Amino acid sequence: MKVLIYGGAFNPIHLAHIKMMEQATKELNVDKLIIVPNKEVHFKNNDNVIAFSKRKMMIEMALEKGEFNCEVVISDIEEKQANKVYTIDLIKMLKKEDSQSKFYFLIGSDHVAKLKDWYEIDNLKKEVTFIVGKRTNDFQSNEFIVINNEVLDYSSTLIRNKYQSSGLIKIDAFIRYYGLYLNEVLKQYLKPSRINHSQNVALLAQKKATLYGIDSNKAYVAGMLHDIGKYLSLDKQYRLVKDDMVFELNDQTIHAYSAVHIVKDELKINDKDILEAIKWHTTGYYEMKPLSKLIYVCDMLSADRHFDGIEQLRECLNKNLDECFKQCFLASVAYLKEKRIVISKELNDLSLKIERDEV
Repeated sequence: MKVLIYGGAFNPIHLAHIKMMEQATKELNVDKLIIVPNKEVHFKNNDNVIAFSKRKMMIEMALEKGEFNCEVVISDIEEKQANKVYTIDLIKMLKKEDSQSKFYFLIGSDHVAKLKDWYEIDNLKKEVTFIVGKRTNDFQSNEFIVINNEVLDYSSTLIRNKYQSSGLIKIDAFIRYYGLYLNEVLKQYLKPSRINHSQNVALLAQKKATLYGIDSNKAYVAGMLHDIGKYLSLDKQYRLVKDDMVFELNDQTIHAYSAVHIVKDELKINDKDILEAIKWHTTGYYEMKPLSKLIYVCDMLSADRHFDGIEQLRECLNKNLDECFKQCFLASVAYLKEKRIVISKELNDLSLKIERDEV
């Protein structure tokens, strides 16, 4: 029996992975394809590698788009090991389970130059036949079998860092729903201190969401992204939002509106509840859904915030979201007035209506 092994981080999987596997199984006419998500990624930082369970779920969804003429198995053999697993270890474990088959090992052409650094590479070459899928059209090799796969321009790195498309609709939606890799995305937009604040807001919102029947994943995503427009130039921010200002905005509040444009246009997140929660997190609004109120108060009460009375407001958040929002909003307006910061007539009107429980 001919068995093709494809190991990798799949962090995340994308269409180029699927097409490479399809072509390899067809050209080699293998009987079985074993996909092995790595427990740890060698030669790279593992900080951005998400949980094995989520990577496996994405592989399962991605395989729905594949066309294979053989048995396909996703193996958790590496995940079950207590220690780091090298490829030579993996092959030995698989051969212990199946000593009769001929094993092939699929890699992308971008890994060929690094093979010399693989642990026990000479022994590994004796155990498997390497198969190379092209990542560029000009790749050639006299040493390895190179399959004639279509070269597609998808990158796990760009998916993690910029939310670029994976080429697979379900994968893109899965990543956005759970807010996967947002720590990496925020590095492209924010300073470390602001990322830390965003993480605190997201974790607090996610934790408190269940108290009020709010989708905890939406709370996490909105919390992570609420300040993503903070460091755009003011000129660019005002240009972005000039046609959709509901309140009169100033330099301190406009980033909420510009964040909506980034989230919608660049990250391709279109969930209305999330966008509204981001938009109203600096000014509030007359009609705010529970998620919007939650993000407003979590922005004010996150772990990195410190001011007189914050513990009482945090305790209020555990009991009544509407009351907590009211107290936070009025405290914020009172602070602005105390500092003699000019507030818009709309914000002042909203403050009066909230104080009278009219909204």
